[in-house]
Amino acid sequence: MDYTGATDWGRHFQLAQDRIGQANHPDNYALFFLALLVSVFLALAFLRMKGRKSSKKKRYWSPQKNSKPPLGRLSDFHTNKADLADPKHQLDAVAKVGFEKVRLLNKEESRLLPLLETTVKQANNGHRVMAQTSLGEVLRPKPGSSSSADLKAAHASINSKRLDFAIVDRSGFLSCAIEYQGSGHYQGNAFMRDAVKKEALRRAGVPFVEVPCNYRREDIEQIIDRILRPRQNASQHGHTAVNV
Repeated sequence: MDYTGATDWGRHFQLAQDRIGQANHPDNYALFFLALLVSVFLALAFLRMKGRKSSKKKRYWSPQKNSKPPLGRLSDFHTNKADLADPKHQLDAVAKVGFEKVRLLNKEESRLLPLLETTVKQANNGHRVMAQTSLGEVLRPKPGSSSSADLKAAHASINSKRLDFAIVDRSGFLSCAIEYQGSGHYQGNAFMRDAVKKEALRRAGVPFVEVPCNYRREDIEQIIDRILRPRQNASQHGHTAVNV
């Protein structure tokens, strides 16, 4: 009987057992777990670095109820503008800075003011000249002329506008509005701002006088006197845009 094939089979079986024994060796298990731990550590480190980069991009703070801004410079974060409606927050903001005086009128307007005051005084009707007057303080939308929403929108549109000079009567009502069109007047959207003023004044029946930079003294005196003496110039009660 030939035992050659059985012998070869036995050798292959023994070789397989040796390889299985090597794979199950304790040293191989240790290497496997070590490699696994290193892989997990590297993955966690990568995720942590990625999270730090994304958090650095979000430097703003969105205020929520009962929340506080994170530590850091205030300039790095957005503040809630609605907070400034609270006088306490206004006081806090004012207390953090210094203030200085500024000119109410520029040099050209300052030269025009005495002329207006003298002309108004000569009219002798008790009128006074006011400078840089809020249009919303001397005009208001007429109640009942439109819807409540329209009245609010109209008031908001004029409330931020200012008149260079306002002539008021002895009762404090606006008699005449004066705009000085100086050398740098028409810049940006100044033309549209003036258009809003003119329309509001026209609807209120208030004369509107535009004074150019090359005005003549006698022209100013004549036009203002004509407006402030209604008994002699009854036709001047309506709105009139006057170019001196």
